[in-house]
Amino acid sequence: MSVPPPSDSPTRTIAPAEAGPDLVTATLAPAGSQQHDRMATQAPTGEPIHFTRPFDGPDCPTEFPTPDDRYTKQEFIARGGMGEVFTARDRVLNRDVAVKILREDLKDRSYIASRFIEEARITGKLQHPGIPPVHDLGTFHDGRPFIAMKLIKGRTLSDLLATDRPDFAELLRIFDYVCQAVAYAHDRRVIHRDLKPGNVMVGAFNEVQVMDWGLAKVLGELPAASEHRPPSDHPTSSPVSVIESDRDPSSHTRAGSLLGTPAYMPPEQAKGEIDRTDTRSDVFALGAMLCELLTGKPPYWAATSAEIQALAITAQLGPAFERLDSCNADPELVALAKHCLSANPDDRPADAKQVAKSIAFFRAGVEDRLRRAERDRAAAEAKAAEEVNTRREAGARESERRKRRRTQLALAAAAILLLAVGAFGWVVNAARIETREALDKASQARDETASALVLLNQEKQKTEQSRAARNGQAIETLLIQAEEAQRSDDSDRAANQLGQIDKRLADGGAEHLAARIDRCRTDLATLRELDRANEILWTQDDSRSRNAQASAVWSAAFKTYGFDHEAPRHAEAVAAVNASLIRERLLLALDLWHTYRYSVEADDSSLKVSVGAERKAVRKFLDLLDTDPFRREVRNAISRSDEALFKAFVEDPQILRQPVRFSIILGQLQYLPLETREQLLRPALEKAPNDLSLLFAVISMYQSAQYTRSVREAVQQQLRYSQAAVAVRPGSKVAWQYLARAQWDKGSLDDSIRSYRRALRIEPDEVYTLSYLSAVLVRKHDPEAALPYSQKAVALKPDSALGHNNLGSVYDRMNDVDAALRCFSKAVDLDPQSALYHNNLGYAYLRKNDLKQAIRHFREAVTLNSNYRAAENNWNHARELLREDREIEVAPPPRSK
Repeated sequence: MSVPPPSDSPTRTIAPAEAGPDLVTATLAPAGSQQHDRMATQAPTGEPIHFTRPFDGPDCPTEFPTPDDRYTKQEFIARGGMGEVFTARDRVLNRDVAVKILREDLKDRSYIASRFIEEARITGKLQHPGIPPVHDLGTFHDGRPFIAMKLIKGRTLSDLLATDRPDFAELLRIFDYVCQAVAYAHDRRVIHRDLKPGNVMVGAFNEVQVMDWGLAKVLGELPAASEHRPPSDHPTSSPVSVIESDRDPSSHTRAGSLLGTPAYMPPEQAKGEIDRTDTRSDVFALGAMLCELLTGKPPYWAATSAEIQALAITAQLGPAFERLDSCNADPELVALAKHCLSANPDDRPADAKQVAKSIAFFRAGVEDRLRRAERDRAAAEAKAAEEVNTRREAGARESERRKRRRTQLALAAAAILLLAVGAFGWVVNAARIETREALDKASQARDETASALVLLNQEKQKTEQSRAARNGQAIETLLIQAEEAQRSDDSDRAANQLGQIDKRLADGGAEHLAARIDRCRTDLATLRELDRANEILWTQDDSRSRNAQASAVWSAAFKTYGFDHEAPRHAEAVAAVNASLIRERLLLALDLWHTYRYSVEADDSSLKVSVGAERKAVRKFLDLLDTDPFRREVRNAISRSDEALFKAFVEDPQILRQPVRFSIILGQLQYLPLETREQLLRPALEKAPNDLSLLFAVISMYQSAQYTRSVREAVQQQLRYSQAAVAVRPGSKVAWQYLARAQWDKGSLDDSIRSYRRALRIEPDEVYTLSYLSAVLVRKHDPEAALPYSQKAVALKPDSALGHNNLGSVYDRMNDVDAALRCFSKAVDLDPQSALYHNNLGYAYLRKNDLKQAIRHFREAVTLNSNYRAAENNWNHARELLREDREIEVAPPPRSK
């Protein structure tokens, strides 16, 4: 296989540390010796020759030729992550084989050699026609291990799809064989972990082989050392794609490496969660292959590999499902592909055996329909032939009848004079008989036609029933997926599935599903309303107004389930919520309603009373739905704002055992230490990485964390989770607002402007977005561009203190001090408790040389916020000017943004 060393070179044996345990070791004889020409059956003569003992045991042969003698390398086939594959000639058995050799640049890495050996051993245990058999395992003289395998002459499925794409029936046959081979491996607790069209070989005689088991893993065993890169190895030239995870090391699931091909990879494998990777991960890859067969593309499709990896990690399957829905393939196959591609492993088929059964059932159904159609065609042809014969026989009888009649008429003419009266009567009687026969024939034809129509109607009815039954099955599959999407809090995917159901309902077969479909529609409408309430609640606007608006949306949504906080019917409402597909999301909404419905103006006593009654009604409803004693105690503390109780909760182990929905509530409680809230929210993100409410809670937590830990760290976390929120829900204006704010805080002003404009495309008249976009443009020293946004914000919401403040900042940068003074004064009038607005108004007075008014407002800002350093500096500067009785300098002192 390789060039022999010089004759004086010492022989070399692979050390176990390099080659891994139990490798076959081999040496190469000096050039010119007889070893190269000797077959395995020849006994050595003359000078000593080195041989290998590939196995240990009493029944093993004593000597074999070295691999360098046995295999003659021929043509290069391919280069992969760990090895190079060549065709080779087995000189012992006189046959062609495929030899996979560890790459030259990786031969000194013991952990790569271990993985290479593991591939051979695992594949060697899998004796299935769809898995290439391993013939030999050993090392060549240069120390590189090799695997000798069956040589498959053909093309990969990937090549076939790219060039000579077979018809779909042939593709489905190939996929069926792949599923059977993987099912066999799963039955022996082996998973492949890199299933894709490029690893499926279709031979010249249509044989199908699942190749490249280099990443295979035996379930139930601890992760091999090769699952992670050892620190002692060189950091470059990794044999596979490796993405180091930045997951917190305290997480329940430790981070690993991304092994495999991201375009076909389930989210748990993409995240490097080795312990969670099992047969269902291969099922996802099978679904990805089926998706490519149906739509021409794998599930994840992007311009760069980095983008594809990001899509795999966050399981962005919406575009793939849209392509599947519009591909015009059989609904059963589309439903199977979606089932396999579920982001949650628990929602997929358990293993490849179930997928293989589904494919086999589908193919059998297709063949059955073809056979039935062939039988119907043959029956129709036979019936047509029978009708032709019947018409031919009837014509012959008619011709014979006419001939007899002519004869009878001739005889009658000869005897007409003698038998005139009798002949006349005979003719009349013959005509009567002929008429009767014609009527009988017409009646028979009518009977035959009626029978044919009855058979045709029966066949048509059977066809319609069969079509309706298949349609009903497809609708039920879509309904299951819609229900799963709603339980996963994915309203967009649920809406897509219900849309597909609506298109099919007219074709029948789903009458028994009507109640479930109606419930799904009701829950989807509510889920949309809860999403709208979240958009209101998490918008960074005035808390009093947003809490009131969100409460109004919650109130309307829960009336659908029979809960009206003004006149509640608890028994009916509890039953309705418990039966809902979105029960967890409803409980979260109730907890948010109870937690946030408290901001009331101090002088509005009547509103205080109504809000208090509203919170009590919500609390009672919550206690009926959720009887957990720990969560009841937390709600008591929230109702009373009891800081002492919150401190006690920190020491209670129950706080770390809460469902995701309640972790969101706890993560927002400012009374709890930041470290405790992180301990709650990070494991929750592991369980529900695509939960938008949870992501918003985490971002909000880190925004407040800027006051308790380094700003740089807090901003970095904001940016990270804001990007995740945008990936999960690109149509969320709040997600883009959070991302824009994080980019602003990081100093990426151009990115922040783009993100705020993206939020404006979603909701053009959103005052918060307009105001903050204006503020970023001011920070970019472009007040002219900021002015129309600020003016529009004030016009849309004249009572917004933030809007007037930002407009004042724009005028200030444009050196229109009088206009700025009016705007800052209006902001202070609308919100006299804002230290920021007092500081900015004081600054405007400072620029007008009204030092007494400036000092008054700077002092008020410091009184409202004792940590407000900018206001304190401005106050000291103004007092110094007043003491020295001099005017403000041209360049004013710095102030708050």
